[in-house]
Amino acid sequence: MLEAAEKFVREVRALCAQEMSDEERWMRTGEFLRDFASDQAVQEHAKDWPATDRTSTGRDKTGNLLFYEDPDYGFLVTAMAKEDGHHTTIHDHGEIWTMYGLVQGTEEINRFHRVRDEVVHDSTFRIEPGDVDVVPPHLAHQEITVGERSAAIIIRSERRARGAELIPYALEAPAAATGG
Repeated sequence: MLEAAEKFVREVRALCAQEMSDEERWMRTGEFLRDFASDQAVQEHAKDWPATDRTSTGRDKTGNLLFYEDPDYGFLVTAMAKEDGHHTTIHDHGEIWTMYGLVQGTEEINRFHRVRDEVVHDSTFRIEPGDVDVVPPHLAHQEITVGERSAAIIIRSERRARGAELIPYALEAPAAATGG
């Protein structure tokens, strides 16, 4: 696994081992994710991630690349790579905390609240590589790729998040070249 990914997993595991509220744990995880998403080796690796959006695959669901599932605390380290112009549906992750760290490209994030059976737009903001959006449980949102391809690392507080198909994928450093 890339050094930045190993460091991130160690940091999150240490947080999970401490007594604190879920809000404090996952807000602090978002802070660690900034370093992870800003790491040059991770940003270089992201250039080769296969597109996981429905535009490129024709699937009914958006998939996520699965890099790591913690055996003790259950959090997931996943990613998405989306083509130009892709947007997710308006969605939430139920009771799951989700941290979204942009690695490549630019995205607009829309936030919504529910009024009876409708969702009402609250705000839009733009994120660039290294920016992190911490999404609390039940917060309706939507990601829109602006311009070029985008890629993001997504941390979920537990596996039972609904929606995305998980596609196992290695977050490995490139093999060293051998002389010859």
